[in-house]
Amino acid sequence: PGGRASFIHVFEPVEDGQTRGANVFYSVMEQMKMLDTLQNTQLQSAIVKAMYAATIESELDTQSAMDFILGANSQEQRDRLTGWIGEIAAYYAAAPVRLGGAKVPHLMPGDSLNLQTAQDTDNGYSVFEQSLLRYIAAGLGVSYEQLSRNYAQMSYSTARASANESWAYFMGRRKFVASRQA
Repeated sequence: PGGRASFIHVFEPVEDGQTRGANVFYSVMEQMKMLDTLQNTQLQSAIVKAMYAATIESELDTQSAMDFILGANSQEQRDRLTGWIGEIAAYYAAAPVRLGGAKVPHLMPGDSLNLQTAQDTDNGYSVFEQSLLRYIAAGLGVSYEQLSRNYAQMSYSTARASANESWAYFMGRRKFVASRQA
């Protein structure tokens, strides 16, 4: 009424005279930030693992290497390739390739033709993520399975018992808020 925003300030005081509430997420904010960073890093790692690079290594000079790759009597193909390489060089000079902020170096003549791929290792990501989620769930007063929505390791009766426990907790919280308004 009156055009002003209205809100209800409900909090559970811990000490006498307390006028400000404590955020329920405060105890787990650091772990939530770690989890966000971990997930972003894992996504970047997956992207890098999907990439590959081809490099040329040769003791030959550029012209001899191109003759070997394209054939000695293919001046037209050589001219097209030289033009194409020139366009690519101009493009990358204007917009250098960067991977996670680090510049990807241009390989010089005399390098070898190799296929570079990233190693496919988990480095314990799943276990560490699960550990962080368990810590966050405990701090928020919910079960790991409810927070992560991963019920794979639970039987129906265990999941039901966990849901009932959480339901009782949330009903108690709801009663606390409603009793202030009565």
